[in-house]
Amino acid sequence: MKKSHSSKILIAIGISLLLILQFSMVVFANQKPILSHVMNQDHIFHRVSEVFMGELSRLSGGEFEVDYHLGGDLGDWTLQYDQCLQGIIPMTFVWNNAEIDPRQDISVLGFLADDWETARLVYGPDGLLSGEYASMMDDIGLVLGGIIPTGFCGFVVRKGVNVPINVPDEAKGFKMRISASVLGPARYKALGFSPVTIPFSEVHTALQTGTIDGRAYGPAAEVVMFADVLEAFVHTKEHLDHAFFTINKKWFESLSEEEQKWVREAAMHAQTWAWNNVEADEEAQLKDIEEHGVKVVYLTKEQRDVFKKLTREAEWPIFEKVVGPEVMQRIKDTAAKVDAVGATK
Repeated sequence: MKKSHSSKILIAIGISLLLILQFSMVVFANQKPILSHVMNQDHIFHRVSEVFMGELSRLSGGEFEVDYHLGGDLGDWTLQYDQCLQGIIPMTFVWNNAEIDPRQDISVLGFLADDWETARLVYGPDGLLSGEYASMMDDIGLVLGGIIPTGFCGFVVRKGVNVPINVPDEAKGFKMRISASVLGPARYKALGFSPVTIPFSEVHTALQTGTIDGRAYGPAAEVVMFADVLEAFVHTKEHLDHAFFTINKKWFESLSEEEQKWVREAAMHAQTWAWNNVEADEEAQLKDIEEHGVKVVYLTKEQRDVFKKLTREAEWPIFEKVVGPEVMQRIKDTAAKVDAVGATK
């Protein structure tokens, strides 16, 4: 009797859950799909989103509409990443997250591109790493809509501190804020810095008080927000800051073939627009940095070669343990192609 009673309860619970799931699916189907990101209207993410939505509307004849959220009103980017994985947010722009998949740190692997020509070769539409990224996203239930560049990275230096450009000697004792990754500590220790991990929200105060002397992993677009406490921005171009246009795979596969085609084509159109405009954006941002009283410092070829050598020697053995020798060999082949392009200039 107890077994029979328990079975009836389990059946009732199962039916209730099924009804709830069916109801949720109907509600979700009747809602506009969400596209979100954490940046404001001045950021390239906003313009890329507008291009995507405009093209989506054109392709669908106005049938496919999107519920657009910017400025982080749905949470920080890591939360939005998680919500995209769950299908709560079907589409969003996110950065690499080693906690989800350490292989994603390939996006911050140092010195895989030297300029915009080689950045396109490596990260651009149909670039040398596009297949690696698409495979990683597929493994966690996402479709890669595109790779959105925001600019080459460098590091900022607070006021009252000497600007270290001849590494590793000038970097000794310099407290460098890095983001959490499997590669950051190794890179910056090899370059002579003392790496420190603190939340992004605390960076301004930490620069102001001297808790840190600089912040790494930042493109030109993220310098002016700290301008009042900065001496310089060293544009090392150590890696290209770029985000992933991620699409929840289950949601995408629930669309009709025609709708999937609209989304893919609109995403590709937006990605192409981003790559066609990001270089001019970066030039404008570098000028804006100087207008805010922050010196922009560029490395000589010799100085950059030292940065590149020390970074690769530190990072490549670590990353090979993450991705395995086969993928690492493809990365080394990619780097060799970039170096060959640079040797002809």
